[in-house]
Amino acid sequence: MLSYLHLCVVGGVVVTGYTDIATGEMIETSDGGGHFTQVTLNPAVTVARPEMIEKAIALHGRASELCR
Repeated sequence: MLSYLHLCVVGGVVVTGYTDIATGEMIETSDGGGHFTQVTLNPAVTVARPEMIEKAIALHGRASELCR
C-alpha cells in the first residue's frame, strides 16, 4: 500500500482517507513461529476531488505491478 500512496503523491492524487480490511493465511512452524503464506488487501481510498478517481484507480493497478 505504501507504493500506491507514493505513486499518488507523485501523480498529484490527494488521498484524504484510507481504510483496509486485510485478510491472510498463516502457517505455524514446528518451533512455535510462523509466517503468512497469503495476504489480501481490500483498500477503500478516498480522494480529494472526483476528477482524481480515474487516475487513483490507474495508479492502484500500477502499484500492484510494482509489488509482484
